[in-house]
Amino acid sequence: MRFSAVAISLLFSASTTLIPVVNAQPSLRAICYECPERDNAGVLLADTPNMGANPFTCDYGDAGSCNYTADGALVADNNTNGCPSDALDLCARRRRQARERALPRSPRPPSPAAYQPKPKVMQLRKNLSAEKAKLGRDA
Repeated sequence: MRFSAVAISLLFSASTTLIPVVNAQPSLRAICYECPERDNAGVLLADTPNMGANPFTCDYGDAGSCNYTADGALVADNNTNGCPSDALDLCARRRRQARERALPRSPRPPSPAAYQPKPKVMQLRKNLSAEKAKLGRDA
């Protein structure tokens, strides 16, 4: 008995210290935008930017660079007007892929009988409760 109490207390203390640490980790899906692979002139992206920065910079080598906000809007065009107007939206693609992988819903709505009151069942429960109380008093 004492061993189980010690085990439960250790489990509780470990869970209270680990849960905040696990929840404090940043989400890998928090970033919804990334640099376009090519600018409007067709120049390839030269360097992978730090996507955690706001604004983040997409470098297209000698052609120049483009600065985008965390929500994908163009902030600065240092690429002689060759920057795409928006960064690529990854979250929309993720949502679309999740909808495609999701299981289909049932075409029928839930039965309305599941939500309607059932007087016979309620009366039976009342009677059983009264009998149980009566037995408890008689004992």
